[in-house]
Amino acid sequence: MASRYGIKTKESRSFKDVALSFSRNPQTADINILTNESAIKQSVKNIVLTRPGEKLFEPLFGSDVSGLLFENFDFIVADQLRTEVITAIETFEPRVVLDDVTVEWLEEDHAVEIGVTYTIVGENVLRELSFLLEPR
Repeated sequence: MASRYGIKTKESRSFKDVALSFSRNPQTADINILTNESAIKQSVKNIVLTRPGEKLFEPLFGSDVSGLLFENFDFIVADQLRTEVITAIETFEPRVVLDDVTVEWLEEDHAVEIGVTYTIVGENVLRELSFLLEPR
């Protein structure tokens, strides 16, 4: 984008979100804010963990991974989990380009580890996020 003086300026993009812990900043007493990469990481995780119908006025938002956690784990369920995560992130998080999603059964912990590799739109850095899903 060029200014009227011929100086080119770089357009920057930043992202902000509220920390779901609702903890307060000790200096300002406001709710903590997540920015940029942290905000996107939280968003990706929230999309995967939200069940369809759980978010008001958006009945299709989220994924059905929690429903698949109670199935006997095999390669079919692993593929269904992977597909659910990919579909949810590609549908509801336009700020990222997905590279890969991995699903691993941790038998001793009775949990599933989901690994998501993505790039933030406009950046060339590959980011990784992993989290455990436990049936409760």
